[in-house]
Amino acid sequence: MVAIQQQFEKPEEIATNILSILSKGAYVNFPQALKEIVSNSFDAGARRVHIRMINDGRDLLITDDGAGMTKDEFRTKYTRIASPKERELSRGYPYRPIIGMLGIGALAVAPVCEKVKVLSSKGGNSQRFEAVLDYYSYLDERSKGKPLSEVYQYIVSEMEWSPDSSGKPFTYITLENLNETIQEYLKKPGLSLTDYFETIEELSGIAHLAWHLGSICPVGYPHPYPIVEIPPDITFSKIIQKITNRLRDYNFHLFLEDSEVFKPVYLPSFGKKFKAITPYKLGFDYQIYCFDEVLNNGNLRFHGYMLNQAAMIVPRELQGILIRIKDVAIGSYRKDLNLMGAKHSSGVFPTAISGELFIESGLENALTFDRADFREDDPDYIALCSWLQTKLAEIKSDYWNRGRKRSEERQEKKSQDLNVRMSAILSSYLSGPYSEKELRLERQGLVTDLPCKIDSKNGVITINVNHMLFKGVKTTDKIYHYLQAFVYALELGRERSDGNVEKMLRETLTILADLLAEL
Repeated sequence: MVAIQQQFEKPEEIATNILSILSKGAYVNFPQALKEIVSNSFDAGARRVHIRMINDGRDLLITDDGAGMTKDEFRTKYTRIASPKERELSRGYPYRPIIGMLGIGALAVAPVCEKVKVLSSKGGNSQRFEAVLDYYSYLDERSKGKPLSEVYQYIVSEMEWSPDSSGKPFTYITLENLNETIQEYLKKPGLSLTDYFETIEELSGIAHLAWHLGSICPVGYPHPYPIVEIPPDITFSKIIQKITNRLRDYNFHLFLEDSEVFKPVYLPSFGKKFKAITPYKLGFDYQIYCFDEVLNNGNLRFHGYMLNQAAMIVPRELQGILIRIKDVAIGSYRKDLNLMGAKHSSGVFPTAISGELFIESGLENALTFDRADFREDDPDYIALCSWLQTKLAEIKSDYWNRGRKRSEERQEKKSQDLNVRMSAILSSYLSGPYSEKELRLERQGLVTDLPCKIDSKNGVITINVNHMLFKGVKTTDKIYHYLQAFVYALELGRERSDGNVEKMLRETLTILADLLAEL
């Protein structure tokens, strides 16, 4: 490979302004900065993007098999902000949206490395170009008081490629001399994505980055759907399939250190405490809600899903609502739902809900510069917050209703188990054919003043639900079990006493003590 032309160039003034903003920390979030480069690969029609640590972790290499760039396209994509028309013309796939909306490209990584090298070719010919952007020098000169527009320049070299090369288009971007914080972050030891973890802070640096990139970028899910079980509801199925089919049709694959990156979503996702109750029951342990909405006189269109489960979602970073525009995440999952105008951030509810909203149109004008948040005065954003408030109120009501249902079922199970244990105790005191055998404990309305009736012949002990002791008492109430034990002991003690009051008292207390030991 031989350089046939090399020159120093200066970008248009707008790029120097953007670089000045970025240098002050607008993109201090490393995954968000990388996302801008990945977005350009997506827009260039790349099918595969690889991110690798090289040179003992000092540098990061990003390669893609997209359409590549000419020197002129580099100037457009990486050294100034592209106009909407120019971005539209740069589309790589006819069914992919343009997601690099700000056209920031390599400028986004200015705060995290000293230098960026871009090597690319459009393919089909032997010419390539290499550009070097030395951010460290720019910012060092800038710190000395020089205008950034005077010191910000880059080197562009056109090269003749060897004749035996494949001729396929490509782009290689190298982030050289990552700052020490980023190097330490990438080398941090920890858990892998296949391990159980309750927060992504437990992950290794590489796994942590993979989690974030998967959450942010337009990649697919690790399983066919983001949810374990799709309900038979036709509308729900259509919406979930609409999401997964679209991501599949992008045919876009992102790799980090040779492992493919996926969206880190597979719900429901319970902690260790609840793993023993599997399989989880749809409509009982969790519920799914899907939607396809048009708001604000048709200006805002979106679809998506929310899942609400019985307990805290793990990892914690999946808790809340994630908004995506053109399948790219805007910020992270919003756990504090009050920030979105939906007054449901108190209590356990926000930790037990996770969802994705896919914006089809609208909200783009509300984006802040770093594309991590929205302007709260935007009409589309106001409409979305109002809809969320109503939707979350509906889900929250359902959440508490399911909670009561689960509580009642648990209490009923406890009552059944207690009856089995009580039956074993009572049978040991019962004379006749059912002695030492399991008795049937029943509840019926009896025509008698007694609270309980023993049928030794058929092995049945019946609670008289008409008796004043049991009026208004639920079988799941703790007091019911104490009353139950008392009347069983009293009636069985009476039967065993042969009319002797003193013996009846002793028998009753003995039986009652055995029964109370089970409560």
